[in-house]
Amino acid sequence: MLVIGKMSTPPKVTNAKVIKSGAWYIAANLVVKGMTLISTPIFTRLLTKEEFGNFSNWMSWTHIAIIVITMKMESTLISAKFDYNSRLNQYNLSVLGLTAGLTAFWTLLINLFSSFFVDLTGVRLAYMNMMLMYCFFHAVVTFYQITERFFYRYKRSVAISLFIAISSTILSVLLVINMQNRLTARILGGILPVIAMGAILFLDFIKNGKKIDTAVWPYALKICIPYVPHLLSLMVLSSVDRIMITRICGAADNAMYSVAYTCGHMVTLLLVSMNSAFAPWIGDKLNEKQYTQIRRVSKYYILLFCGIAIPMMLLAPEILLFMGGKRYLGAMYVMVPVSLGCVCQFLYTLFVNVEQFEKKTIGMA
Repeated sequence: MLVIGKMSTPPKVTNAKVIKSGAWYIAANLVVKGMTLISTPIFTRLLTKEEFGNFSNWMSWTHIAIIVITMKMESTLISAKFDYNSRLNQYNLSVLGLTAGLTAFWTLLINLFSSFFVDLTGVRLAYMNMMLMYCFFHAVVTFYQITERFFYRYKRSVAISLFIAISSTILSVLLVINMQNRLTARILGGILPVIAMGAILFLDFIKNGKKIDTAVWPYALKICIPYVPHLLSLMVLSSVDRIMITRICGAADNAMYSVAYTCGHMVTLLLVSMNSAFAPWIGDKLNEKQYTQIRRVSKYYILLFCGIAIPMMLLAPEILLFMGGKRYLGAMYVMVPVSLGCVCQFLYTLFVNVEQFEKKTIGMA
């Protein structure tokens, strides 16, 4: 069983350790997100356009549901690392207990008013229940990985990421080939490895956290409640296009757009990978009040990102041809605007990291 271990005041982190940890996280994220790109040409050929479009619609609603249902409680760890460092295990279990309660509430609500939610989303009730289960265990996995990341322990987190990415891709392909309902197969293949890993990690949180302390819930909620509209606006902005295309034009047209969006979203892959390494470092430097160093490093950080992102945009049409073949090539004009939007997203993510940390100065003393 994976062991989080006792949390204590972290030792002073050397630059070499930060660089090594950051390099591993960037590499792992590139591999994990790259699996989506690698598998896209396979699924565009195994699934019909309608099936591919319906799965894209399910994924869009899942991304929104993760924010609404779990409230992204892991975003509190950038400050809880310092405020609860001596009992961070108990803090994690307590907040995951709150997440479980929120998930149970939404499960009850959606099943009681299923007609409304099915009509709203265009997603069958069975698939929504799969979504709800996925949301909770995704939160558990994310909590574990971010805790490891903030203490620069990369080995287990990287191993978990690789396991989920590789196993979900292989399982999805096998299920799609062998099951009659290929949409169900595609969804199950994506969520089962996360659920399995999340169940193991949740038992580990229980073992190390011992008991739930509800006193930490106000601390987490005061950070997350204002943060949810921010995340939700971003997610709606990035998902509502596919939802609207599905409702107005149909799943087949959404499939065309989704393949192009996946290619254009390669820049986001780079953003997530780099920020997973940068966020722990900036949290430590903000705690040490090393503002001059943050400004200096941020300039090079921005230049590095743009220097990689712009060439990726130039290669996007060729990538689209590989991803979906000629039948998807008509959507190539979507990719550059999507990629440019991701560059803008990267720039404001720098400030989001600071805002998450600076909750201490906005009534959280």
